[in-house]
Amino acid sequence: MKYLSNKNGFLGIDNKANFKEKAIIIPFGLEKSVSYGSGTKNGPKEIIKASHQVELFDEDLNKEPYKYIGIKTLKPFLIKKKLKDAINQLGEINKNIISKDIFPLVLGGEHSLTPGSIKPFAEKYEELTILHFDAHADLREEYNGEKFSHACAIKR
Repeated sequence: MKYLSNKNGFLGIDNKANFKEKAIIIPFGLEKSVSYGSGTKNGPKEIIKASHQVELFDEDLNKEPYKYIGIKTLKPFLIKKKLKDAINQLGEINKNIISKDIFPLVLGGEHSLTPGSIKPFAEKYEELTILHFDAHADLREEYNGEKFSHACAIKR
């Protein structure tokens, strides 16, 4: 896996630490089945940029947790063109990361990426709880002829 420098990655940490990562940020700007507006492909880049403004000191813990967690950010990469292939691509990335006992954190993109994000967790863990916040249930069988649409993400 290729990573952004810490300074250019999530949180914009300007250090030279060579730590073992416990979390990997996956920028997955999927934009294949949006119906209201466009721009989801820019989500990861903008979230990472905004994360550079986050206060790193946690008052409750009285420390900077990132120093103990180890966070790395994958370099942006090409997302497969077909929606189902893109979802499977993300699933393989997460499966690879989870197999190393590292936590993947996906920054999207439209939420049709949800099945690819969750499937590797469901395969590895007997019990899994998903907390879904959305204006819609996303439980449709298909939407506009696409069974992997953003409107079907939780159904899958």
